[in-house]
Amino acid sequence: MPELKAMKRMLKNAAALTAGALLNKAMFFIFTVLLARKMGAEGLGLWVFLFSLAMLASLVGDLGLEQLLVRDVAKRRTRLNRYLSAGIILKVCSSMLYLVVVLFMLAFLNLTTVSRLIFLLCAVSFVLQSFTKTFNAAFRAHERMDAQTAISLVGDVLFVSGSAFILLTGHGLVHIAAALACANIIQLILAAVTCKSVCLFTLNLKRLQLKALIAESAPFMVSKILFYVYSLAG
Repeated sequence: MPELKAMKRMLKNAAALTAGALLNKAMFFIFTVLLARKMGAEGLGLWVFLFSLAMLASLVGDLGLEQLLVRDVAKRRTRLNRYLSAGIILKVCSSMLYLVVVLFMLAFLNLTTVSRLIFLLCAVSFVLQSFTKTFNAAFRAHERMDAQTAISLVGDVLFVSGSAFILLTGHGLVHIAAALACANIIQLILAAVTCKSVCLFTLNLKRLQLKALIAESAPFMVSKILFYVYSLAG
């Protein structure tokens, strides 16, 4: 019986992740097509460039904490409060570093005022996403991929539907970038609230052992950076 329950749980989680990934790709395909039709090749190219630039810069804030949290909390769920609390504190610090890098890039990139605003809004969205990913790691460690998928789907629907309305009413990329930031704010709030109720998370700032966690997560961080570099080189 325990084996049967474990199998059902595994299939449920796999189905949730697969369905979420397929719906995500479908919605963003619609978004890309609509963006290309309404903004043209120039508008689409500008969005892809600024969004990708903000994503690339976000690597400085990726500490590999999510992978460490999933691995260790899955083994012993009593570690959740300490690991997730430490993750939140470290994400605050890494997000500040990321925003410094973003401001540095803005100072040297030859961008228009509108492009600068789009880039900054995309960067804020990636900061919000990094916190949401930390909560998602807690869901994965607790084998609640359904919660992660549902929250991600809500954010995707809000962004794509909001972007469609923006484009159909004649507005531009700045409003789309603002819609992305708003969708990520809602995702983060939902993730935090759900994590508290589903995973019974309580913020605990005592005995976090931040240095030890950074050292343990460093291999995950390096492997992810190398993966992105390899992807770009390929």
